[in-house]
Amino acid sequence: TGDGYQAKKSKILTKSEIDRFLSSVDDKEFLMIKVGLILGIAGACRTEELVNLTVDDIKDVGSSLIVKIPNTDKDSTNLCGYRCGKYA
Repeated sequence: TGDGYQAKKSKILTKSEIDRFLSSVDDKEFLMIKVGLILGIAGACRTEELVNLTVDDIKDVGSSLIVKIPNTDKDSTNLCGYRCGKYA
Protein backbone atom coordinates (compact mmCIF):
# COMPACT_ATOMS: atom_id res chain seq x y z
CA THR A 1 0.00 0.00 0.00
CA GLY A 2 1.09 3.58 -0.64
CA ASP A 3 1.94 6.08 2.05
CA GLY A 4 -1.15 7.76 3.42
CA TYR A 5 -3.52 5.20 1.89
CA GLN A 6 -6.34 4.17 4.17
CA ALA A 7 -8.68 1.35 3.20
CA LYS A 8 -12.34 2.32 3.05
CA LYS A 9 -14.68 0.21 5.21
CA SER A 10 -18.05 -0.51 3.61
CA LYS A 11 -21.18 0.25 5.58
CA ILE A 12 -23.35 -2.82 6.04
CA LEU A 13 -26.94 -3.23 7.14
CA THR A 14 -27.79 -5.85 9.74
CA LYS A 15 -30.57 -8.38 9.13
CA SER A 16 -32.79 -6.57 11.66
CA GLU A 17 -32.19 -3.21 9.91
CA ILE A 18 -33.13 -4.78 6.56
CA ASP A 19 -36.25 -6.39 8.08
CA ARG A 20 -37.27 -3.09 9.69
CA PHE A 21 -36.78 -1.17 6.43
CA LEU A 22 -38.70 -3.69 4.32
CA SER A 23 -41.63 -3.89 6.74
CA SER A 24 -41.92 -0.26 7.84
CA VAL A 25 -41.44 2.00 4.81
CA ASP A 26 -44.25 2.81 2.40
CA ASP A 27 -44.33 0.79 -0.83
CA LYS A 28 -45.71 3.76 -2.79
CA GLU A 29 -42.53 5.71 -2.12
CA PHE A 30 -39.86 3.02 -1.67
CA LEU A 31 -40.97 -0.04 -3.69
CA MET A 32 -38.14 0.18 -6.24
CA ILE A 33 -35.54 0.48 -3.46
CA LYS A 34 -37.07 -2.53 -1.67
CA VAL A 35 -36.97 -4.62 -4.85
CA GLY A 36 -33.37 -3.58 -5.54
CA LEU A 37 -32.38 -4.47 -1.99
CA ILE A 38 -33.98 -7.92 -2.18
CA LEU A 39 -32.52 -8.62 -5.64
CA GLY A 40 -29.10 -7.40 -4.57
CA ILE A 41 -28.97 -9.53 -1.44
CA ALA A 42 -30.62 -12.68 -2.80
CA GLY A 43 -28.61 -12.55 -6.03
CA ALA A 44 -25.35 -11.45 -4.33
CA CYS A 45 -25.17 -8.72 -6.98
CA ARG A 46 -22.60 -6.03 -7.52
CA THR A 47 -23.88 -2.47 -7.90
CA GLU A 48 -23.09 -2.46 -11.63
CA GLU A 49 -25.05 -5.69 -12.15
CA LEU A 50 -28.16 -4.15 -10.54
CA VAL A 51 -27.78 -0.90 -12.47
CA ASN A 52 -27.54 -2.80 -15.78
CA LEU A 53 -30.76 -4.80 -15.22
CA THR A 54 -33.59 -4.10 -17.65
CA VAL A 55 -37.23 -5.19 -17.76
CA ASP A 56 -36.24 -7.71 -20.45
CA ASP A 57 -34.00 -9.45 -17.87
CA ILE A 58 -37.04 -10.35 -15.71
CA LYS A 59 -39.47 -13.12 -16.69
CA ASP A 60 -42.74 -13.70 -14.80
CA VAL A 61 -43.51 -17.42 -14.63
CA GLY A 62 -46.63 -17.30 -12.49
CA SER A 63 -45.76 -17.60 -8.82
CA SER A 64 -42.05 -16.89 -9.42
CA LEU A 65 -39.75 -14.49 -11.25
CA ILE A 66 -36.67 -15.52 -13.21
CA VAL A 67 -34.04 -12.77 -13.29
CA LYS A 68 -31.08 -12.84 -15.69
CA ILE A 69 -28.21 -10.97 -14.03
CA PRO A 70 -25.35 -10.16 -16.40
CA ASN A 71 -22.07 -10.99 -14.65
CA THR A 72 -19.73 -7.99 -14.83
CA ASP A 73 -16.74 -10.06 -13.70
CA LYS A 74 -16.77 -12.40 -16.70
CA ASP A 75 -18.66 -12.80 -19.95
CA SER A 76 -21.58 -14.80 -18.54
CA THR A 77 -25.08 -14.48 -17.09
CA ASN A 78 -26.40 -15.69 -13.73
CA LEU A 79 -30.01 -16.82 -13.40
CA CYS A 80 -31.84 -16.21 -10.12
CA GLY A 81 -35.32 -17.40 -9.23
CA TYR A 82 -37.57 -15.55 -6.77
CA ARG A 83 -40.78 -16.93 -5.33
CA CYS A 84 -43.54 -14.39 -4.92
CA GLY A 85 -44.57 -13.71 -1.34
CA LYS A 86 -42.51 -12.85 1.74
CA TYR A 87 -38.84 -12.40 1.06
CA ALA A 88 -36.42 -15.03 2.40
